[in-house]
Amino acid sequence: MNRKTYLLTICILCFFISCSSYKPEIITIQSYNTFARTDLVQGKLGVSGVISLDDQLDTSECEAFANLLLGVINKEKTGLVTASVAQIVQAIGAKTYNKILAEYKKYPKTRLHSLKEIESTKTGFRYMLFGSFDLNETTKETYREVRRIDVNDDVYDLLLDFDQEEDDSESIEEEIHFIFKTTRTIKFSFYIYDTENASLVWRARIENGGSNQRSTIWDKKDGFAGDVAQSVTQGVVEGLYGPLLYPEAPAVETIIKPVFKVFAQKLP
Repeated sequence: MNRKTYLLTICILCFFISCSSYKPEIITIQSYNTFARTDLVQGKLGVSGVISLDDQLDTSECEAFANLLLGVINKEKTGLVTASVAQIVQAIGAKTYNKILAEYKKYPKTRLHSLKEIESTKTGFRYMLFGSFDLNETTKETYREVRRIDVNDDVYDLLLDFDQEEDDSESIEEEIHFIFKTTRTIKFSFYIYDTENASLVWRARIENGGSNQRSTIWDKKDGFAGDVAQSVTQGVVEGLYGPLLYPEAPAVETIIKPVFKVFAQKLP
């Protein structure tokens, strides 16, 4: 095995993983009429369901996120009386609930006429909160960084010791880091409806994202020179190893939980 092949193998196997998250960004918050916290406390709030507009998440996953949303609200808004999806279904019946949820998925921005079928005085809650994953997107990108290294670094001395053909006087001055990055971006909308008149009283849209990345190392001076080295090595690394080295995107729960927290904090 020559030095070039050996170092490529070492560098591909010795990759580094890191992750980063972003701060949720509020895109829209809008309150209608005189909707206030006293209404939520007195009229109670039902966390009525979560949907995925692009159908990336199945029913069980959406139910799990609805329960997560309920838990975050209860933690962030002490004193607010909330009802779970299960309690709402029990109160209004599965047939009526499914009809409301289907209408929300089709027309999630104004009035839900099927809410008129609910007798709020008998359900124990007045307001229904729905949420939707408007965007759940993952993207991949690769970029390159050329870095100066310490020629006296013991790690590089150890690597060079394994190469019998290497002259001890040769030093490595630069290396190319290839970064393989996978990002998840989520946009989530919240809608609160008043069951007494089937009207929308509060809405918000919040975006958040995060990324995981791996980096590999290629010796810039290994058999090539200048810009040729960068272009050739990038083609080899991306072409042969890119599909294997892209990390998984951050989990949906990791990205959406901060969104739920910001939402709860912004409630009246």
